[in-house]
Amino acid sequence: MSLVVQKGLCLSHIDVTAAYQNSPLIALVYMLQPWYWEGDGEDLVCLLKRSIYRLHQAGKYWYEYLLGILKKLGLKQCLSEPCVFVREMVDRGIYVDNLVLVGNDQEISKFTTHLDSEIKIKDMGEVSHLLGLEICRHSSVKITICQTIYIFKMLQEFNMMEEKVSSTPCMPGDTLDDQVGDSSFDQDIYSKAIGCLLYIATCTRPDIRFAVGKLSKFCNDPSQGNWKNSKRVMRYLKYTSDLKLTYSGLEIGVEVLCYADWANDKNDGKSIEGYVVIMGGGTVCWKSKKQQLVAT
Repeated sequence: MSLVVQKGLCLSHIDVTAAYQNSPLIALVYMLQPWYWEGDGEDLVCLLKRSIYRLHQAGKYWYEYLLGILKKLGLKQCLSEPCVFVREMVDRGIYVDNLVLVGNDQEISKFTTHLDSEIKIKDMGEVSHLLGLEICRHSSVKITICQTIYIFKMLQEFNMMEEKVSSTPCMPGDTLDDQVGDSSFDQDIYSKAIGCLLYIATCTRPDIRFAVGKLSKFCNDPSQGNWKNSKRVMRYLKYTSDLKLTYSGLEIGVEVLCYADWANDKNDGKSIEGYVVIMGGGTVCWKSKKQQLVAT
């Protein structure tokens, strides 16, 4: 997104129709007859000729099939990010059957035509919603990304819509460690909530990355105190649901900020480190994690 506004490129979205069923099935796979099938005998089985959804290897076969098509069209796979493909002024990012195209109008149109001759696709036009992200192109030099709809769906799922808001994801100075003596909390509910929060923290909200990273340690055996802290993060998201990552083509250069505390974890003496990479006026990469070694 940052490169799009800096270079004045177009951003397009393509969806592949029945993606898994496009790829050939390499392995020999038999399937029980569906209950509504009127076959010649109940003892017969079906021989699959194509991949189908929920088949364990279907995703792998589809990826390899799509990989072959993209390479045939002259794209090179990025070594550090295998779901990104590049050819001159056109980039493509893939997620299962979703393809995001970056380039000028002529290149994107040419690529779409070639791809349509190989597999059946649906041109979704300019990207607006993708994998829970809301992407808005305000002008040729400004793009914003947020997850407002996803956040409110999460709040509804965990009955947080009527809760009071919070101005911070955790109390200042709080290490978010387990509270001794707290009773246990439902593991499934807690893990599901942390999964939602991790997705938000990874995609668009670096401001909750520290809190969510600490709370994710307790997924195996959460306590009531852990759940209370998780609810505070959700109340903070409710308060700040309209915050967006903003990228501007008017700002150039790369800025990197890093930080590490000192022996944050009192049990093992390890520190928490964090970094933020800013490009085009917007954050493009961030992390908050415990260091693997004890800093001396």
